[in-house]
Amino acid sequence: MHLKKIDKGGIKNGEVYEFAEKNKMWIITRDADFQNIKKINNSNVAGVILTKLTLTKTEYLLKSLNRFLDKYNDKLSEKHLVIIEDYAVRVY
Repeated sequence: MHLKKIDKGGIKNGEVYEFAEKNKMWIITRDADFQNIKKINNSNVAGVILTKLTLTKTEYLLKSLNRFLDKYNDKLSEKHLVIIEDYAVRVY
């Protein structure tokens, strides 16, 4: 679910956390402000996936996310910070 599609585009980061907590969702973002592992661990979000990709077209983003899901799907059952970069995936 994209925040813009539910009229929540442009909300503050704290509101994103609140929405994700309330709906038991993962946050998928390009915003590096969400890579604070302490904040993630102290929240009730399902987890955060942060993309740090050189190419930002939707097609490339979706391919990267699909590669992550194919290889690391088991990581989604617990709260993690996942950072997806061009040539690496880091799971905390």
